[in-house]
Amino acid sequence: MKGEARCIWKGVILKLFDLDGPFQHYGGIVFDLLALNLIWIFITFFSFGLLSGPATIALYFAVYQGVVLRESYPFRSFFASVKKRFFFQLGFCLLYFIMMALSLFNMYLTLIGQFGVIWLLPLYFFIFMELCLFGTVALPLLAQNRELNLVHLIKIGFILANKHLPWVFLATLPNILLVFIFFITFLGYVEYSFPLFFLPALSALLNGHLISKKVLAKYHFFEGFDGNVWQ
Repeated sequence: MKGEARCIWKGVILKLFDLDGPFQHYGGIVFDLLALNLIWIFITFFSFGLLSGPATIALYFAVYQGVVLRESYPFRSFFASVKKRFFFQLGFCLLYFIMMALSLFNMYLTLIGQFGVIWLLPLYFFIFMELCLFGTVALPLLAQNRELNLVHLIKIGFILANKHLPWVFLATLPNILLVFIFFITFLGYVEYSFPLFFLPALSALLNGHLISKKVLAKYHFFEGFDGNVWQ
């Protein structure tokens, strides 16, 4: 009996650590996510946030293609994504992040009584949430399709964000947390920035499953679709 039990446990352990076993599979996923997250941090902070947009889009693309679908090498996908329509990515993301920052500062100044009146706070919060929902769709949409122009990107982003609200809202939650962490870090609370070492990659993974796979793939919003049929 002891010999049989020993053989069973040996088989379980060998299967667990097999090259095709669950340990290697999920361990590889964790390694890819953490490594991609470190690359994202390096690009974002050493560019003083200027390249955070293209880095985020590349993170979405690499996680979806390399981790969710397992169709390409994550790191190759990341750097290939950065080069595609780089200046369009940069311009769109800077515009989007400026709008997000203005929305946050409006709410913050209203709360402390330095801007507007307090009854306008629900309006500012609604605008902030719409921008968050829009970004949750627009950034992975741009990651998967670089042929869309600015008008189609904004139009499709807002329509899908509100049409698939439950999935989009769920995928937006970690993004809102990321925005909040960036905001308090900017205000000087650097000690609360540690989630940045893993949260962006986890957000990209959740986004890959809920947005890219469940929403965008449903409409075939991938490379080759130029948006002209979305009228």
